[in-house]
Amino acid sequence: MKLSYSVAETSLGSLLVVSSAKGVRAVRLVKGAKPSADELRKQFPEDELVEETLAPLVTRIRQVLAGQLPASSVPLDPAGTVFQKRVWNEMVKLPWGSTISYSDLARRVGNPRAVRAVASACARNPITFIVPCHRILHKGGGVGGYYWGVEVKQRLLEMEQNPAVGKK
Repeated sequence: MKLSYSVAETSLGSLLVVSSAKGVRAVRLVKGAKPSADELRKQFPEDELVEETLAPLVTRIRQVLAGQLPASSVPLDPAGTVFQKRVWNEMVKLPWGSTISYSDLARRVGNPRAVRAVASACARNPITFIVPCHRILHKGGGVGGYYWGVEVKQRLLEMEQNPAVGKK
């Protein structure tokens, strides 16, 4: 499959945005100007990757990160299992600034006993920040883990409570 990619500067740092013709396939933090061709091939071994600006999509992603648009306004095309996609689709519905527990999310996807599977789907979320896995917390309210580090998760949650935090 042909995938387009671009690296964009945002309030969170440099983001790699990868998109198919249907929608965003991945959003990831990157260190440096852009990932190497080898890194991209490792992440998307079956796909043809073409660097493009993706300007309208990047603008929309920046607006979502700033709380100006709902995440559901970004077309998505994540690769994953049926269950993972159900979890990710449910997370996209979470309003800016809200949080729920992993067990609440398991109930919302129709499988209240699948808390660990929900946590696993969150950990494998390829469209970070847009599919807001940072809004999923432990039942007692603890932040829990996060692929990009607990500090980033806490910063995202703070940004959503106080948008001035994101302007630092």
